[in-house]
Amino acid sequence: MPNIGEKKDREYIELGDPSIGLSCLVLKRKYDQVRRRTELAYIHGEKRAIGRLLTFLIRQFFSNEELRNASLDGRVRNTQALSKDRMSIIDKHLQTIFGIDYNLYRITKDCAEQVNVVCRHARNPKNFFDNNNNSNTNIKIEMNNNSIINQNDIVEDNEYESFQEQLFIQANEQRFHELARDYDIVHNEVVKQREIESQLRTENEQLKNLSHDIEQQLSTIRQNEQQLNTKLETTTEQVRQLSTEKEQLKNTIHEKEQENYELRSK
Repeated sequence: MPNIGEKKDREYIELGDPSIGLSCLVLKRKYDQVRRRTELAYIHGEKRAIGRLLTFLIRQFFSNEELRNASLDGRVRNTQALSKDRMSIIDKHLQTIFGIDYNLYRITKDCAEQVNVVCRHARNPKNFFDNNNNSNTNIKIEMNNNSIINQNDIVEDNEYESFQEQLFIQANEQRFHELARDYDIVHNEVVKQREIESQLRTENEQLKNLSHDIEQQLSTIRQNEQQLNTKLETTTEQVRQLSTEKEQLKNTIHEKEQENYELRSK
């Protein structure tokens, strides 16, 4: 749990591990405000809202000068990764709040983009704090208990919230462009699939019509075949009858010839 102290009429909480010299004093009111808004958005299903509290803590543990030359993992060209020791403290703190959801969020592109937006903002010569004439924002004051207070605490809450909104707008714009690009790709694929589906339906309808015509032709052929079979049977019967009559006629002729022969013999 964070330690709570009071310096210069302000109430602070101490984050980190003072025993190893890695701790930071943060204005309790500001911390509670950011955490409350983050948890509220998180409860409503906005997993990316975890980045609000993450970027807030990063700005407490790192000076603007450090952020100018850094990115979350050092993969951005000409930057160095943020200190592993201090990031480990931040990670552990957020794990106690959000559990496995933070671990899953921590390895996403969204997390890297939101943190890198803070770093890019620090590299901008017209960043938020310069616009508000805070020339000492890169300085951290050592306290008697070896903890540190970030001079960014000087910024008023409403100004800080405006800064937070700027960061999230920038991160969300990048995400929006990615989603828009993905949408266009999916939309084009859907259009192609619909065209293919329409073509297949047309071909299927043509095949159905062709199949119907073939069925009709087959039906006609079957009827003709049946008629021919009937005619063949009739003709066969007639041939059989003619053959019988022929045989009878042949026998009759033979008998007549026999009678004539006998008459001549007498």
